[in-house]
Amino acid sequence: MAIKGIDVSYHNGTIDFEKVKKDGIKFAILRIGYGMYDEQKDTSFEYNYRECVRVGIPVGVYLYSYAKTKNEAKREAETVLKWLDGRKLSLPVYYDLEDKSQQNLNKNILEEMCKTFCETIENADYSAGIYTNK
Repeated sequence: MAIKGIDVSYHNGTIDFEKVKKDGIKFAILRIGYGMYDEQKDTSFEYNYRECVRVGIPVGVYLYSYAKTKNEAKREAETVLKWLDGRKLSLPVYYDLEDKSQQNLNKNILEEMCKTFCETIENADYSAGIYTNK
């Protein structure tokens, strides 16, 4: 049995989450931002999170990464934790590694980045996961 969910960001505009829930969507993965700087927080995150909680849609988040080193991955994870500010999540914090700037990174570097990001997130009592392409 398939379980339907959505992946949303400011690119999707203002979403009617009551309608989304009525349409059978069972969870939402919200883009919290991209990169490691405050101005890279997704401008729709606060609204999307608040509305999902209000209508009872389980929520997870993802960060679209531009990191190219283990240290940058750590900074991205710390930024996510700052943006979450202790909020409860039903689903993991995903590390989205699919930017073209990362395609030629060495496998060992990518593994170190993923491990560092996920450990930082998990040490703050959140679940972590990886979202990527081949």
